[in-house]
Amino acid sequence: MADVRRDWLKEIADWKLEAADEDNGRYFYILPGVKSVQSGERSYVIGRKGSGKTAVAEHIRGLEGPRTFVRSLSFKNFPFNELYKMEDKSYTSPSQYTTIWKHIIYSAICSAMAKNAAIDPTISSELEKHFAIDVDRGLARSINKISDKAGGFTLFGAGGNASIKQVTVANDASWQERTEILEDLIAEHVDKSTYYIIFDELDEDYKDVFETNMSKKYLDLLIGLFKAVQHIRRRLSGSANIRPIIFLRSDIYDLLRDNDKNKWQDSALRLSWSEGYLKDLLAFRLSRAKQGSGNISSFNTLIDELFTNDTTRAGGASRRRHVFNYMLAYTLRRPRDLISYLRECAKFALDNGSNRISPNQFSDVKKAYSLRMRQEFVDEMQGAIPSIEDVFEIMSRMRKQIFSFAEFQRLYDTAVAKGEIATPLTFEAVCKVLFHYSAIGNQPAQHGAKIFQYVYPNARINFSENAVIHPGLLQSLQIN
Repeated sequence: MADVRRDWLKEIADWKLEAADEDNGRYFYILPGVKSVQSGERSYVIGRKGSGKTAVAEHIRGLEGPRTFVRSLSFKNFPFNELYKMEDKSYTSPSQYTTIWKHIIYSAICSAMAKNAAIDPTISSELEKHFAIDVDRGLARSINKISDKAGGFTLFGAGGNASIKQVTVANDASWQERTEILEDLIAEHVDKSTYYIIFDELDEDYKDVFETNMSKKYLDLLIGLFKAVQHIRRRLSGSANIRPIIFLRSDIYDLLRDNDKNKWQDSALRLSWSEGYLKDLLAFRLSRAKQGSGNISSFNTLIDELFTNDTTRAGGASRRRHVFNYMLAYTLRRPRDLISYLRECAKFALDNGSNRISPNQFSDVKKAYSLRMRQEFVDEMQGAIPSIEDVFEIMSRMRKQIFSFAEFQRLYDTAVAKGEIATPLTFEAVCKVLFHYSAIGNQPAQHGAKIFQYVYPNARINFSENAVIHPGLLQSLQIN
């Protein structure tokens, strides 16, 4: 039994935080609503960072087969300025980017049709000549080819099947004309195969929202993409299984302003993790870690098997808290957080020669997890606050979890005056970013109440109340 349990711990300790690195076939948990994305009923997957958007995207990528085609457009390290130049000036803001997005989607579909053995070879071979683009591995390079208006072209010209209508794109054809031609071509020649076009990692240019005038262009670009997907759903849903899917962080989605936004709601899946869903997710992952397939054991049964005790001390010798609730208190209540916390627990148990996790090790686990949480905050915020590490050092000097904004500002202003912060922002801007990412929250006068944005998404920072540091950060800031 001991070896079996240690093998279980080893598997948990090897869990991956990045869905792209995970064994998705083994560990993908189908949250209610995911099947509606797979079926094409919903086209937008909205959720907080770490809530599972990439896992859903990886699941869709795994559906690739002889009659299912997936084109994955990742915008990581993408030169967004190239897209900003491609606005359609015949439309007003923010619709001026809708045309280029439609053109990108249609080009990706044509590239998939070119590889589809079910398509008439006369058509697929012609498509291959003009749409041999690698959007999956080289979107940044392919975008220039997709958006090239330097010349026209003719499809199904000389030597083709006489029954197939010739398609000509003139040299001086506008974006709108080119896009309409592709739309008609797809509508006429697409088969009943399923075509997924995935838009992922669109938040790569989000840092500009905080500090530059690029924010409007960036948000307009995203609105144009949503409008393009809505158009394609209406135009082609009856004749083809074409399913463009946008994956976007909820905080960015909430910034989008458009008269049509209410119409998007029916097509959107909000990834929301209640405590019940998080327990179900952990039960699924722990069962799969224990054995690669088979039935899923109950959450309580697995906790009893994995831990030496299902409760731990909380704030005093007599107070006890369930280990699940204890983990929730030190995380942002996302799947990634709980996976990370349990992974650290398994590592400490293995290092101590144990075959079960003891809640007595939580103090050590908190230190390791806190350092990881701090680094994640740094990675997320350094685009908005280049000197975020210096800001954390100032918070550390206060040596307390709850503090007044006035005290924080005095220390911040002193650090700026001494040149300890190289690229200072206004104090208010820094606090808003910290609050936005839930590194800090508000501590109202009511005893025990804490307002963090990850719990209350609509909350706004209140400078007249005290601030409170997230519990998961405390160890990394040397605050007890």
